[in-house]
Amino acid sequence: MERLRVVKPPPYGVASVDSALQVLLMMQEQDGVGVTEVAARIGATPSTAHRILSTLVYRGFAEQGPRRRYFLGPVMREGGRTPDQLVVVVRPAQARLRDATGGTCSAMVREGTLARIVSSAAPTRGDRVTDRAGTTLPLESSAGGRSLLAHLSRSELHHLYTGRRAALEGSQLTPARLAELEEELDRVRVSGVAYNIGLTEVDLAAVGMAVPSPGRDPWLSVAIAVPRARAAATTDPRWHAALREAVTTIGEGLRARGLDHFAD
Repeated sequence: MERLRVVKPPPYGVASVDSALQVLLMMQEQDGVGVTEVAARIGATPSTAHRILSTLVYRGFAEQGPRRRYFLGPVMREGGRTPDQLVVVVRPAQARLRDATGGTCSAMVREGTLARIVSSAAPTRGDRVTDRAGTTLPLESSAGGRSLLAHLSRSELHHLYTGRRAALEGSQLTPARLAELEEELDRVRVSGVAYNIGLTEVDLAAVGMAVPSPGRDPWLSVAIAVPRARAAATTDPRWHAALREAVTTIGEGLRARGLDHFAD
């Protein structure tokens, strides 16, 4: 007869990690969770439960839906897995871009109205933006996300941000905000680069560019992020040239390995 293996709690378990794992199990077991029920489950205050949920959202393990309910995020869903081959292609170009600019270089994929960072290369010294792998950001306010949105038609953009799904997901934009975004994307289409100055995080500045994907809309982009005090550097033509070289190299590498299917 097969012996039962009893798994005991570790003697030096980290309570916050255990709480976060319990929350993930809750989201797997039921269709969405709220702050109050999470607090009751893990025996914590609502403010602690909210901090745990916010951290899971930040890293892409959860996402906030309508009526302040939280669901499993892209990292936990099957479609959110990142093939090792993609990272292998992206990282060498990221490292060169990081060394050339001193910024944190992130590669992100589009998932609905979000951009998920799948690989990140951060400097080891100086005033810098830390490694951001796993983070999800709104497309409309992140540099890498805007560079991807610029390749959509106006009708596609309106459908993305004004349709029923946008209302349910909480990503719907007002007519005024959508008009502002369209104006910004027109500029991105001309220059080829997109900016984020304090939009996703008040102390951060970034410049991004889409990875070319012939025959289809780009689904991958690369951004350089620096502390906002260095925001002027994001407009440096030398940074733009280095960014363009990086996305071109990544695009060629993906096509050579047949990895364009990742976006499907």
